[in-house]
Amino acid sequence: MTPALAQAAGAPGVVSAPAVAPEGDSHVTRTLAGAQLAGPIADRAVLAHVTPEYPEWAKRDGVEAAVTLSFIVRPDGSVKENILVQKTAGFGDFDDSARAALAAWRFAPLGGGRTGEQWGTITFHFRLKDV
Repeated sequence: MTPALAQAAGAPGVVSAPAVAPEGDSHVTRTLAGAQLAGPIADRAVLAHVTPEYPEWAKRDGVEAAVTLSFIVRPDGSVKENILVQKTAGFGDFDDSARAALAAWRFAPLGGGRTGEQWGTITFHFRLKDV
């Protein structure tokens, strides 16, 4: 079996993704590279994203998990360092991998004179592909 994020294609690493959700309120959610984004940040274009690495022991033992993180994006599109685990996978390796991947994500800078930070949540789903 080979690991992959649900609905993700390609190898782990930085992927260009100029996707954007429709403008709306803070209850917007969307799926990108197998991860679910929610909150005001879900309206913002994602310029680059990194897929979390699947822990080797979890692949070997057939363990799947999900991690939900709470985070803040600066006006320039970078993710602030204070990424919090909102819902743990129950295994630190999954949580750490998800946090490290999200820290490398880049969102579009705010435009049109807008300033300030935006919050959001993201759920990474660690799933093994069907054999």
